Amino acid sequence: MTGRRRGPVENVPDVALVGSVRRAWTPLGLLLAIPAPALFATMLIPADTFATLWGQAHFFRAPYDGYAILNLTLVLFVAFVLQGLLRRTFAVSVSPDLARRISRATTVLAVLTFAAYAAWILIALIRGLTLDVVIAMLQGQPAAMYVFKQDLLVPVSGVTTWTQLGPVLLSLLIIEGKVRGSYRRRVILALLVLVVLRSYFNSERLALVEVVVAGLITLATLAPTRTANFDRVSVAAGAYATGWAGLAVFFGAWEASRSWAYHASSYQGTLVDFSLQRMFGYYATAFNNGALMTSVSAPPDLLAVFPVLGLVPQLGERLQSSSSISYLEALTQQSNPEFNNPSGLLVADAAFGPIGGAALVSLTVLGVMLITVLASSGSVAGLVAYSSTAVGVLELARIYYFGDSRFLPVVIALVVLALYLRREKPAKRARPTPRTGRLPVLGGASRT
Repeated sequence: MTGRRRGPVENVPDVALVGSVRRAWTPLGLLLAIPAPALFATMLIPADTFATLWGQAHFFRAPYDGYAILNLTLVLFVAFVLQGLLRRTFAVSVSPDLARRISRATTVLAVLTFAAYAAWILIALIRGLTLDVVIAMLQGQPAAMYVFKQDLLVPVSGVTTWTQLGPVLLSLLIIEGKVRGSYRRRVILALLVLVVLRSYFNSERLALVEVVVAGLITLATLAPTRTANFDRVSVAAGAYATGWAGLAVFFGAWEASRSWAYHASSYQGTLVDFSLQRMFGYYATAFNNGALMTSVSAPPDLLAVFPVLGLVPQLGERLQSSSSISYLEALTQQSNPEFNNPSGLLVADAAFGPIGGAALVSLTVLGVMLITVLASSGSVAGLVAYSSTAVGVLELARIYYFGDSRFLPVVIALVVLALYLRREKPAKRARPTPRTGRLPVLGGASRT
């Protein structure tokens, strides 16, 4: 199940977990990777292009573009100032007991995650999922796509909720593999397969993105020697360009058997053109939608930025406001509900006004930066937390991830994990050069 192992965790000596949170994937780096270029590229789009490419009227103009620039500037400033608190490298000694706790936590999370996916699949089968429906979906039939999302894969609160533990689980699986010297490869593969299937059949790209981002950040952080060059601006810029290219390929592969099947007959262009248009449209229309929401909002509106509160009995009904209803009506009447995400850089303004919105996004990035500082000090819980929340910074141009219901299970898991790992004495900081014996070092070369 887990591949070859070195032996029981209790019998291994302390190991040094070595890593480095490079500048390229700190919150500052992630803001420069997608939110910043997405915002400034959107500002360059002619007003009539929104209607031509995405069927939307143009709303992203003064003063709303100014609000977005202000919010982006503030979060960049917060991230830049706190960047100096990050440790360049860390090396902490992981005791057998801490290693055992990491392994137990990983197992529990795996059971919860896979059980939730199994329940979701079983519910879909009960609702009428058949091989014919799957084949129709793979063929790109619009009716099959609708049936899958609206009838078969409807989430069940309290059951399918725990499939959202994927980012936390993958990060923990990687850390456990570093500590033990071997990975649960089959578990990792099974998780990735389920997430890919979910992303495709449930039209939920974010489910795949959040897991992949968590895994890549954890892997990169625990490979300090291999990623040393990522502190260089040129290397980081190259990585960002590669990331955008990978995102374009990802969209192209998805659209080839989905939206393209519906639009191919009427679209004047190639699949590549269509995929790039759709990919950038998700960011450009998010800013446009954010401007629309801000224009029709009546602050304060907690549900606009924290829709997860709507799940709370009675509280959700009390918080339901006219601004939320107005936005949905405006989106249908004045815009294109196919693109419905409001930008995370503007939705806070819709909820609390320009000043309150600027304060909220600044505090959000401040919180993520403090988690990053914890991760850079060698905290296992801190590294898992940052890896699992970084996608919220990366996607800030498109959504406010931290207020969505999908983030709640992640928060619960991270809090429980932090409390569980803190029950024992904190891991000793590994000595760069142990006086006696040999200290196995994971994430870098062994030192004597």
